[in-house]
Amino acid sequence: MSFVLTIADIARNLLRSAVVVMLVAHAGAAHAGTDQDLGWVLCSDDLSLTSTIVERVDERSIVVVNAYGIRRVIGLDRVRMLLREHPEQIHAWKDQEGPSPTTSPVRIITLSDGQRIRATLMESNDPDSISYQAIAGTSMHGAGKIPLDQIRSIRDQYAPIEDDATDLLDDRVITRTGDTIVGFVESISKHTTITSLDDRTSRIETALIESIGIANPHSDIPGVYLSLDDGEVLRSRSFDFDLKQPSMISVDLGSLGLGGSDRDRWVFDAQSITAMRVRSPSDRVVALALIVPERVEPTGNRPWTPSPVVLSQPGRDPILDTIDLRAPLRASYPLPEGASRFACEISAPIEQWTDCVIRVSTIGYDGQRELLLEQRLNSETPRVDFNQRLPRRASHLEFEIDPGVNGPIQDRVLIERPRLLIQN
Repeated sequence: MSFVLTIADIARNLLRSAVVVMLVAHAGAAHAGTDQDLGWVLCSDDLSLTSTIVERVDERSIVVVNAYGIRRVIGLDRVRMLLREHPEQIHAWKDQEGPSPTTSPVRIITLSDGQRIRATLMESNDPDSISYQAIAGTSMHGAGKIPLDQIRSIRDQYAPIEDDATDLLDDRVITRTGDTIVGFVESISKHTTITSLDDRTSRIETALIESIGIANPHSDIPGVYLSLDDGEVLRSRSFDFDLKQPSMISVDLGSLGLGGSDRDRWVFDAQSITAMRVRSPSDRVVALALIVPERVEPTGNRPWTPSPVVLSQPGRDPILDTIDLRAPLRASYPLPEGASRFACEISAPIEQWTDCVIRVSTIGYDGQRELLLEQRLNSETPRVDFNQRLPRRASHLEFEIDPGVNGPIQDRVLIERPRLLIQN
């Protein structure tokens, strides 16, 4: 047998080795990519969450690329949400301690359907509505007029907006000096008139007001809602963005109180879109982190347990929040009417030496309990994914944590990205 190699043989062997090295490197990079932040989280109609790279989005479909470089087209009818995993934008309403230190003519106006627009308020002769000049991105748009009964809040662009998710019982005005008046807002123009609960009427220069909250209920109108990094949320009939070029959004002028002669295609900078939500007429997705537990009690013979804590990040959607359950407990959450499916990821931080048993159950209106999951969490099984349909007429969702073999010392369970599907 001859072992003499020609130059051609050596070249072929070197080429094979190079190809093998490239394939191994590519596979390793792809595998590592599965644990990396890919930029976006896609929520499907079955509540599945997928981390992905977004290549292009329009009103018909989303083109995504996974960690292995595989491209896929998903119809918008299969999508409920598309969210930035870690939005790195600076919000106009960034939290500040105390009253807003900056006087700004720009306001964030939140409508009852959940849309938000940036605008400057104008003089209005109609006490039942506001007049405004719309601002989108770096452009000024037409003048609009919105009835007061379609407005939930008007805030300085630097004021926090967390309370917009909560229905107010009465109107509320907060001045830049921190004074609060609760009652009924009569009109908003150059001056704002509010009658307090004790029947005293105040007329305040609107420029001196940080925020106005109006006790109008939320209206759940179907459509595609796009969130932007400057605080706007717009319902769009058509749109097109690929994160590399300016985003084109065709807005619903009528819902914003703008005239038909105004241009309905607004242009925003690339990377400015932070979320897309598809509201269906038949169902909606709700973050469990926004629901306050109705009952929290200790288990494992402990006399006391801390209440669940919601772990969130500024600017990130509540769907991606985490509920932190410390120590053995039983926590019961009231379910919105029509809750049909629940999904989450349950994990135990093993660096805390957690060893416990978690049970997820529903409680019906008749008091009947149904066990959906029972799982021991420890270093061998530190996490479990959960995505199941809920029994009909379930009224509460309950998490129960019992101590494991090591007792209740340092038991801790994280309910990550808990989400509910609500069907009408």
